Order: sequence, then structure tokens, then C-alpha cells
Amino acid sequence: MSLGKNAGTVSLLSFCALLSGVVADSIIVAAFGLGMETDAFFIASLVPVAAITILHFQAGKVIQPVFIHALNTEGHDEAWRFLRLVITLSTVVVLGAGLLCLPGVSLWVKLQAPGASEGTRTMAAKLCLLFFLIPALYAPLIFMKKR
Repeated sequence: MSLGKNAGTVSLLSFCALLSGVVADSIIVAAFGLGMETDAFFIASLVPVAAITILHFQAGKVIQPVFIHALNTEGHDEAWRFLRLVITLSTVVVLGAGLLCLPGVSLWVKLQAPGASEGTRTMAAKLCLLFFLIPALYAPLIFMKKR
């Protein structure tokens, strides 16, 4: 019974997260309208949001169990040293990956939104320069989030 209840809770919360994303997108469109700027925003935010989602799901499966194991077997100082190292390395790796993607942003945007106007693609490429920094800023928060 407990497993079924927990699975139902996780499913309900996952649905609520999906619904909140739809509501957030609806608010953005309601506030700014449909147009080149809104299209550019959604095009530019797709890859960084996907990176954050992947980081979020993997952190709970890998990092936290290793941290808890280190805390129980190697002690408080060693466990926190491990977590500081993971946070630092993940931030550097995600930032580096974002910076490596920047030279190809124009091509990436063309592949991602082939039907968009040239103005929309240009604006999306400029927004990508900022949006690719978001996962690096978000990475430390993911590892410190209580599950």
C-alpha cells in the first residue's frame, strides 16, 4: 500500500510540475503577447531548461546517495568535502559546456526553429548568450536541494 501511495504522490506532483510549466508559459504569452520576442524567448530557453531538468533528475539519483554514504562511513568533513568538490566541478563543467555551445548558437537556433523569421532567430541567438549561463548558476542549488 505504501509503495502505491508513494507512486501516486510522485505521479501527482509530476503532473503538477508539468501543469505549472504550462501555466508559466501561458502567463508569459498573456503578458507579452504572441510575437517575435516571445518566440525568441521560448527558442532560446529550450536547451538551458532541458539541461537544468537533466541535472535535477540525476542529482537525486547519484550525488545525494553518495553524500549520505560518505557521511555515514567517512565522516562529516569528508562528506562535505565531496559535496563541495561536486558542486564546484559541476558548475565549471556546465559553464564550460555552455560556453562551448556559444559559437554554434546561430546554427543551433536555425536547426531548432527552422520556420522562424530571421529576426526571431537573431534575437533568440542573442538571448542564448545569456540563457546558457543559467544552468551553471542553477547547478549548485540542485545539489543542495532537500529531497
